[in-house]
Amino acid sequence: MEKNNSERAKDIPPKQFGRYKVLKLLGEGAMGRVYLSEDPILKRRLAIKVIAINNDLHQSMHKEYLERFKIEAQSCAILNHPSIVTVYDAGEESGLPWIAFEYVEGESLEELLRRQKRLRTQQCTEIAKDIVSAMIHAHKHNIIHRDIKPANILIDDKTGIAKLSDFGMIKSPSSTLTQDGSTVGSPGYMSPEQIDGTTIDCYSDIFSFGIVLYEMLTGEHPFIRESIPATFYATLNCNYKPLSEIVEDVPPFLNNIVTGTLFSAKKKRLSTVEIKHLLETKNDCRDNNNSRSNKLGELKKFLHPGFLTDTVKCYLKSTSFKQLKTDLFGYLKTAKSNCTPILKDFTNRICGFSWKDTDKHQLTIFSYCLSGLIILLLVVFGISTIAKSSKERGAILSAAEEKGYEVRSPACLIDTSRALLSTGRLSEARKVLSIVKNCSNNGLKAQVLKGRVALIAGDYGEASAVFSELEQSEAGISSIIEEHAFLMEDFSKLMKEQLSSVLIELAAHSLRLSQHPRMHQWTEDHHYWVRWNAVRILQNAGERVDLVPVYILDLTHSASHRTRVQAVERLGEFGDPRAIPALQAMSGRRGSGARVAQRVLREEFGVED
Repeated sequence: MEKNNSERAKDIPPKQFGRYKVLKLLGEGAMGRVYLSEDPILKRRLAIKVIAINNDLHQSMHKEYLERFKIEAQSCAILNHPSIVTVYDAGEESGLPWIAFEYVEGESLEELLRRQKRLRTQQCTEIAKDIVSAMIHAHKHNIIHRDIKPANILIDDKTGIAKLSDFGMIKSPSSTLTQDGSTVGSPGYMSPEQIDGTTIDCYSDIFSFGIVLYEMLTGEHPFIRESIPATFYATLNCNYKPLSEIVEDVPPFLNNIVTGTLFSAKKKRLSTVEIKHLLETKNDCRDNNNSRSNKLGELKKFLHPGFLTDTVKCYLKSTSFKQLKTDLFGYLKTAKSNCTPILKDFTNRICGFSWKDTDKHQLTIFSYCLSGLIILLLVVFGISTIAKSSKERGAILSAAEEKGYEVRSPACLIDTSRALLSTGRLSEARKVLSIVKNCSNNGLKAQVLKGRVALIAGDYGEASAVFSELEQSEAGISSIIEEHAFLMEDFSKLMKEQLSSVLIELAAHSLRLSQHPRMHQWTEDHHYWVRWNAVRILQNAGERVDLVPVYILDLTHSASHRTRVQAVERLGEFGDPRAIPALQAMSGRRGSGARVAQRVLREEFGVED
């Protein structure tokens, strides 16, 4: 009996598809198999997906498979985006249709989640940015993926970019291949409309994206239950645990994205443009519950004296007396002429309703009452803050004088301690910092310098504790960032030795040194530990690092034979043509390293000496 296409696909694979030489099997799924192949002309590796069609299927179903495959190839070919796997070619070999696309060296998000379970916030954000960007590009071309899930998201080892793959389930709006009532997708990642068979559009992809983001943030799936019907029921009703019940450190903007995408009614879901904006600005202001009662609750919170008191306190802590006078007189002038329209605009945005013209008199009275309350609070707290500040300043200067430091302000003590640190006089720096540690205006700066003292002294546990406490507040984070230049100098003295995991974690997260341009420059340093410590810090912070130049530096500057051989092998795995000149130089030397370089050039790049 003649074998069907599915059976032939599972036999020994053809030696080539078109001009592409098959190297090995990469994976197998419901739609067929994927092979690692090589283009003999362009000297590059690519993946070839082969669709397996059973000849026993009804003729109409057989034709539908072929048509869907044709649409996949044509649709994917028009997509050109760094976060979408690129399609190179398509054809048919021995009755098996195939499609050739970009080979991404790395792992899928599914494998990454299996290995790490839950990803860091920064890593989640970067992956989400890539996938949302890919969705926007595909949706602009009226292409819906229909099967967004961790297995279809690939993380490129070389660039760190997340790429959306396997558009095998896409449906172009002009296509009528999928009959009404049928479902296409993966249980657990399907949108409610995919389950109930209603019209599919771009909002279906957005729902699936929300599931993936939830899984990255928590390490758990929101809808998977003990059976497929139970999973479908949970999905249709959007029955899932809130993020706060699973993890405590999810930023509000990511929580807003998850809750804004996992709505049963697709009209309530965020658009891809809104998601992109939230990811880029980390804007937490969107209220996903648009009910009038909740917005009125926000207004009541704003008008509550306690809320106003806290707001005024925060303002007074961050301003000078001179600026306070300027702002106060400016506000009085504004309140006299423009308070009513400002308040109208505020209630429109917060409450969702407009004041009627008949309410003009009431609105005017209300606005002047609110203005009077704010002015009264400003005056009362202004006087008390000035008095408190004056008393605190006098106490600090007296304490400084007792210990032999003649300074004119508490800020001078910060400069003094920083100068002592630069000359290595740690005990004296500690003594000065003990004077200003409780100063309201300079206390955070003193804490940062205390952390620097511990870092320079080699007490990394204390340094980690100090900086971890500081990063709990926005003001503390700002104080750390203000000290970045000095912190980078402190780390430059440590980078020439292998950093401990404590220091890597400290630099990547509490100190946020991955944000400093110099850290990226260090990845190009000729000193082995300087560049690899920088790589570890950036990767720990979820930053993308191009490892090809790093391994080239290992190959060209390392004195260790083992390091050079390892670099040759890794560059061969990457298959990046930028490595060819360095590998050729290595192959011209004597020893086993040269032989390894020659083999890699021949097998991975097709270059003969």
